[in-house]
Amino acid sequence: MTAKEYLQRVRGVQAEVAQLRRLRQRAYEQATRATARPSKAPAHGGNASRDRMADCAEYAAALDRQLLELQRIEREVLGVIEQVPDSRYRRLLRARYVEGKKWETIALEMHYSYTQVVKYLHPRALA
Repeated sequence: MTAKEYLQRVRGVQAEVAQLRRLRQRAYEQATRATARPSKAPAHGGNASRDRMADCAEYAAALDRQLLELQRIEREVLGVIEQVPDSRYRRLLRARYVEGKKWETIALEMHYSYTQVVKYLHPRALA
């Protein structure tokens, strides 16, 4: 695994966490939605409300697991980044791989040109 692939693991888990948050929110909204049914017949065999709450609970549990995994990976990656001797490289790696910032934003924040960040600083930081 290259240094870049190692660092990008954080972003992959962050994307999963974001997706699970959206799914959990949607499940919660569906479970708590109060709509009148046209008939007195229970929807989905009478357990629709409980099924929707169970779905919401499942998403919440999956989200909790992914959040713990994200925190573990972030701590691991941050520990590796902290071993980089140059503070410029550490700032760049944290901004890109932990915070998920775009190169343009990083360049502005670090007061470098886009080209300097992408072609000079980033490759050296990965090395």
